[in-house]
Amino acid sequence: ETAGPAWDAWKAFFIAGFPSQKIAFLPKGTDPEIVETFSNAFAKIAARPDFKEISAARLGDYPMYTGAAAKSALGNAISVNEEAKTYVKAWLKDDFGVELK
Repeated sequence: ETAGPAWDAWKAFFIAGFPSQKIAFLPKGTDPEIVETFSNAFAKIAARPDFKEISAARLGDYPMYTGAAAKSALGNAISVNEEAKTYVKAWLKDDFGVELK
C-alpha cells in the first residue's frame, strides 16, 4: 500500500539507499562560484550521450540530480515523519529485538 507510516518508512529508506546514496557534498561556506562550477560540471556529465550507459554499468540505472533537484532528493532521503520513525522502531524491536533509544 502506498500510504501510511510503513510506506513513508520504506520510501525514506529506499530513497536514501538507492537514488540518493551517491551524493557529492562541498564544505559549508564554499564560494557560490565554486558550487556553480561543480553543479555545471555534473550537469555536463549527465548530458553526455553515453552517460546513462556508463553509469548503469558501473553504478546502476539511477537518475542524476543536480541543483534544486539534488536538494529535493536529499531532503526526501533524510526527512522521516515521526509516525514512520515510530513504525520503524517498533518493527526493529518486534522483529529483531533491537531497541533504539
